[in-house]
Amino acid sequence: DLTSLQDASFGDALKLQYGTTQCNPDLRQAIATANGVSAEDVVITIGGMHALFLAAFCICEPGDEVITTTPLFPNTRSTLESVRARIRTIRLTFDAGYKLTPEDVSSEMTPTTRMVSLATPQNPSGVAISPETLQQIAEQMTRISPQSYLIVDETYREAVYGQNAPVPSAASLHPRIVSIASLSKCHGAPGLRIGWAITQD
Repeated sequence: DLTSLQDASFGDALKLQYGTTQCNPDLRQAIATANGVSAEDVVITIGGMHALFLAAFCICEPGDEVITTTPLFPNTRSTLESVRARIRTIRLTFDAGYKLTPEDVSSEMTPTTRMVSLATPQNPSGVAISPETLQQIAEQMTRISPQSYLIVDETYREAVYGQNAPVPSAASLHPRIVSIASLSKCHGAPGLRIGWAITQD
């Protein structure tokens, strides 16, 4: 039974009970510290996909305009489709090294854009978007579509070569940026369904 399983496997270390809405404060603080923000900026989710869906659900109404790229992790596009957003797609190509420029985004942006959804490093290309480019995109958004948010899926941000340091989280670049990540892929812990969204707004 459950009691004997708990006693045999975990002893008193595992408490089977409801957590708080805010989640464990130590976990929120650890994520905040790793991303250069305060714990109050962190929302814990059940994996990164949960965070991507919550962002789309909270920001977009049916018919709202969203900008994203292709190629793109298919489930990310599914979250945008699930809230019935009108999706404008920037085509990234092999010949251009799958690089995204601020001009690529601004050329698709209108005053009614509600969200720009990007990933860095991108999945499946693995190409990263520089913090400078993200900063420029966020600044363009405040001028062209001031009610919009930049969603940055940073699930693979800490996947670096050798001793290279990861770039800082996009969460600290601009108040209209929402950073999303999880433990599942980059940290090789898919059984721990923990993700997060970070925003300073």
